[in-house]
Amino acid sequence: VVDEDAAAGGASTSSPASKGGRGESSLLELAPEARDAVAAFVSQRFAVCLERLEQLRRAAELDMYVGPRLAELLELVRERALAQYCVPFSRVALPRLASAFGLSVEDAERAVVKLVLAGTLGEARVDVAGGWVARVHEDSRDESIKSVRHANKAFKRLVGVSLLRSHLVRLPASQ
Repeated sequence: VVDEDAAAGGASTSSPASKGGRGESSLLELAPEARDAVAAFVSQRFAVCLERLEQLRRAAELDMYVGPRLAELLELVRERALAQYCVPFSRVALPRLASAFGLSVEDAERAVVKLVLAGTLGEARVDVAGGWVARVHEDSRDESIKSVRHANKAFKRLVGVSLLRSHLVRLPASQ
């Protein structure tokens, strides 16, 4: 059960959450491969993490609860690792991503395309010819400028209405 907990933990927690767990630490000490897999995931050594999880596969397949779901669990860990690898970068070279995960460039490309189509990487584009994955960032300055212009127009209209009202109040009633 300890091995499956490590795989499920990698698929369901973020790295800061994984670092702070006290209850899992005693369980992870019982399975060094699971401990190594979690430590590698947290330190973003994803090829090592996936290798350790593959070493745990045989024991996990025998578990009656996790065995039927093991392929899905390992795929979730792999997807989470790919997404976490891409987050800090606006552009990632596919060959570099492939070497970080111990995959071929074609396998890395397929995995990234799957994540992009699922929306896991947000707005991203895969440039197969150039060998890049580029995240699309909206320019927040344009939105800020538009909102300032809109606020400026509303302010001018409000000032105009206020000035007109003050002029009307000052006029004598006979005119």
